[in-house]
Amino acid sequence: EMESGVHPNHIHEDEPDTNQSKRESEGEHSKPDTNQSKRESEGEHSKTLRRSPRIQERDARRRSPNLQSALGMLSALLTCTSLYNKVKKKMKISVKEHAERIMMYPQLVEMNVDGSVNNMHPLCMVNSSGKNDAYHFHDAMRQPDREEFIKAMVKELKDHHENKHWKLVKRSSIGNAKTVKAIWAFKRKRRPDGSILKYKARLNAHGGMQIYGETYWDTYAPVVNWISIRMMLTLSVIHSLHTKSIDFTLAFPQADVETTIYMEVPLGCEVPEGDYVCLLLKNLYGLKQAAKTWFEHLRDTLTLDIKQGGYGFQQSKIDPCIFFREGIILISWVDDCLIFSKTKDLADDLISSLHDSFTLTEEDDVSAYLGVDVKFCKKTNTITLTQPYLIARIIEVMGSSISEANVKTTPSVYKEVLHKDENGPSRKLDWNYRSVVGMLNYLAASTRPDILFAVHQCARFAADPKLSHERAIKRIVRYLKGTSNGGITLRPNPKDGIKCYVDADFAGGYCDETKNDPVSVYSRTGYVIFYFGCPVLWVSKLQSEISLSTVEAEYVALSAAMRDVIPFVDQVNELSNIFGELTPEIKLRCTLFEDNNGALELATKPRYRPRTKHIAIKYHHFREKVQKGIISIEAIDTKEQIADQFTKGLQVGVFQYLRSKLLGW
Repeated sequence: EMESGVHPNHIHEDEPDTNQSKRESEGEHSKPDTNQSKRESEGEHSKTLRRSPRIQERDARRRSPNLQSALGMLSALLTCTSLYNKVKKKMKISVKEHAERIMMYPQLVEMNVDGSVNNMHPLCMVNSSGKNDAYHFHDAMRQPDREEFIKAMVKELKDHHENKHWKLVKRSSIGNAKTVKAIWAFKRKRRPDGSILKYKARLNAHGGMQIYGETYWDTYAPVVNWISIRMMLTLSVIHSLHTKSIDFTLAFPQADVETTIYMEVPLGCEVPEGDYVCLLLKNLYGLKQAAKTWFEHLRDTLTLDIKQGGYGFQQSKIDPCIFFREGIILISWVDDCLIFSKTKDLADDLISSLHDSFTLTEEDDVSAYLGVDVKFCKKTNTITLTQPYLIARIIEVMGSSISEANVKTTPSVYKEVLHKDENGPSRKLDWNYRSVVGMLNYLAASTRPDILFAVHQCARFAADPKLSHERAIKRIVRYLKGTSNGGITLRPNPKDGIKCYVDADFAGGYCDETKNDPVSVYSRTGYVIFYFGCPVLWVSKLQSEISLSTVEAEYVALSAAMRDVIPFVDQVNELSNIFGELTPEIKLRCTLFEDNNGALELATKPRYRPRTKHIAIKYHHFREKVQKGIISIEAIDTKEQIADQFTKGLQVGVFQYLRSKLLGW
């Protein structure tokens, strides 16, 4: 047994894994597929007679072992310029524009006068710098800034070596135990403004090769909820708290591995003569249980009594990623943590003591967290949360269809409800629908609740998007283009307490076009929770069961909102003694349409009613809180119903008025 060393001279782009190649070649010779060879020989001649010379040449290229890589196959295809020119004519866009969309190197494409392709360099499809920031090993080694990736790789290996995350053992000593591969992942980590913060190289174990019940069991690891983050930012304004951000360096390997796992020797490590593998001593990235093991290690260390070498924190019963003790609260999101303290000395003392148990780096006050730009304004006593660079990235991904389009004043058409549109026309543009929806989802969940309803509608049809769904996405992004600097403004008012606005749209998707779609009859729930006048949680979703009346739809929405309100109230009470009294009067507001007096009466006066007796008991769970006076339910005018924008598309004037009450602009 011996430890592996770090040798940057051994990092080469095309360095083969000789041991792995040897094993693969031995396996190929030892286990020939005779049946497959027989089948191929019998059918080869007859198939060849039916194929044209062009197809035979294509198949020969595919079978060639020298062109197995995706890049080789792609280059061979793209050199067929006549074929590409036909595709280009169907696309009806310029080659330059297409090159920008698929991240070509335009200077490697030779074009004719008429705009058709004359010749292409084989590397014209390689991702250009700045467009894609995540790479595997060989892709990273082809980048213009490959030297920065190599430096990050050397640093990563050095950290693993110095901290003794594994040791080398001979393959013959592990018996029949299976190994997992070592995989390199590289990334340019950027600031919210798009500038490069640092280059990261991460060595991962191939978790996909693990076997359940042998090398892993449970894998769940929690992350903090956004409602908790926004709640703490609101409290930081009210109580003038000091904030700090810390990042645990190589977080996962700081915890011990929970079972015996062997890994192949990674590229860049020098090994002595012989056949060796790595016996993991620490919890390496990529393992299926890595996040769970790290969180348990962090939790156990923070909650351990101070006398026993711990830090004396208590773990929240509501959000397991919140840890608190007198005068200080710590929020954990995997390896990123936020610290809120009464005084600067409390935060500095905690960070200093954490160095005894963890390897971490201290960052300044919270100015950027999880891709969100956080701006504190002491003059106005507010916090603004924005994501303009994510919006710019979405616009860039969608190309000229958005950059050259006019802006919209609302994210969705008035009263328009999207449906499957199974017989509708197909999409026209080539940007990745799911990728754009994913970015819009994160934007809506983080800082832009005004697009939540529109995004949720589009996300429902990501499996098979049609032209109508593409147009809906374009409208959302055109709206964001005109409001890219907008976000959430947290302007706390301690007198407001906790308020929740709830609304429902009864069978809003049902019409002649969707009468055969069973999903169209489901009602939509929308609600938003305010804490001291600041929005901390918003939801727009379809109800899971069919409601038979407007009263029932409103009551089901009310019950769904209570499932978030009640735990939030408990969390506020749990933290009430950390920075002072934080438990205000709680009011839940519900809009009333037509007979919605029935929904209000049903919630406050439990009695037998023939028309509502079918409503399941699970929707009555909050009545005890209402009877005890913990929660009060009041009526509100439809014009002041902030949650109305989460259930349907609104007219411009109504939308902008409700948006101002929600976001402050």
